[in-house]
Amino acid sequence: MDVEIKKIEVKDETFPYKKIGDLLYKTYFQGYKDAGALQWNEKYAEIYFNSWVFPKSKELIFGAWDGDQLVGLSVGHKEIMMLDNEIELTGSNVGLTAVDPDYWQNGIATSLVKTLMDEAKEIGYDAVFSMAQKGKNGRKILKNLEFEKLGKHKHMIKIMEKYGVNILKDYRGLSSILAKFAEKLYSNIPEDEVEGTVREGKIPEDIPRSLEILNSYVDRVPLARKYKADIYETDLLGSKKLNDAFGDPWGLNWFVLELDGKVMANITCRIEITTFENGSAPVALLGNLGYDESLSQEQKNGFLAEIIRYIRKEYPKVFTCQITSLHHEEKVIKNLDFTDDQEKYFFMLYPITDKAKEITKRYNKIKDFHLAYYR
Repeated sequence: MDVEIKKIEVKDETFPYKKIGDLLYKTYFQGYKDAGALQWNEKYAEIYFNSWVFPKSKELIFGAWDGDQLVGLSVGHKEIMMLDNEIELTGSNVGLTAVDPDYWQNGIATSLVKTLMDEAKEIGYDAVFSMAQKGKNGRKILKNLEFEKLGKHKHMIKIMEKYGVNILKDYRGLSSILAKFAEKLYSNIPEDEVEGTVREGKIPEDIPRSLEILNSYVDRVPLARKYKADIYETDLLGSKKLNDAFGDPWGLNWFVLELDGKVMANITCRIEITTFENGSAPVALLGNLGYDESLSQEQKNGFLAEIIRYIRKEYPKVFTCQITSLHHEEKVIKNLDFTDDQEKYFFMLYPITDKAKEITKRYNKIKDFHLAYYR
């Protein structure tokens, strides 16, 4: 089998959105229906890459080609990180790694990731890392490539009343016993009162203050990413295009909490459709949750509670709110009765430079970190 691994160059007129969309439909969409699969097609691929990949990661996109057929893909997302607010690191967060099932068992996925690692080293990155899901082949590949397991990466969901429980039961196959348990403990809509005003964030006016909050976590957790204003703005604007491309309920809400005339909290809420074997329903993907350090626990709880109430009212078909980057604010998540998504994920790291090796020297395990997740 003559398969060639090549960098996919970012050129507007030739970038293979359709081939990528078709490959990820065949792999990610079909392969993740047990847990809930997001949509993949040419339009989604175009928004995904232009909004969340190209602004920071053009140099780490690799394809496996059999002639002109794309049979494999691996994408590295560039992240600037701070270790203990002392050491700045440039890392590649590995995501979107897939191989056409007709080409499995040929070492293609391993070759793709290894090529990405080699390129990251060549251009001066400090580390390559990923959030690997238990039971998926990616974790085995990373282990074989000598990635170190440094911690767990939790994905938490807020079930939206009995409606959400029924979707999980009917579409995902949640057992009757667990459904009753979930309805009793995790499906309530929180009533915590919000202090201040929750409003839509203004682009670009609110971005500097929001990033001041998000970047303050470099002082609060051992390992945190650094946000840049231009990339964050592109992310927001790109996510808003989902509604133009796919219609309601797709789209993005960006919320801030204003208290005494100052932005004190930040969160994004992206609405997408997730598909299971037995049906589809919209999900609210929460991200970029951050609070000013001066806020009390009650004020933090109230802000997120208000967001959940908004989603329940404005998007009544949303069955769960999901958040994957919460380790720095676990108390809020616990207080509002989120539960885990019944999957396990692990933070796995391959240090390239001595700077990155400081992570493993200082921490055998990292419980509290603030890094992005890419499936």
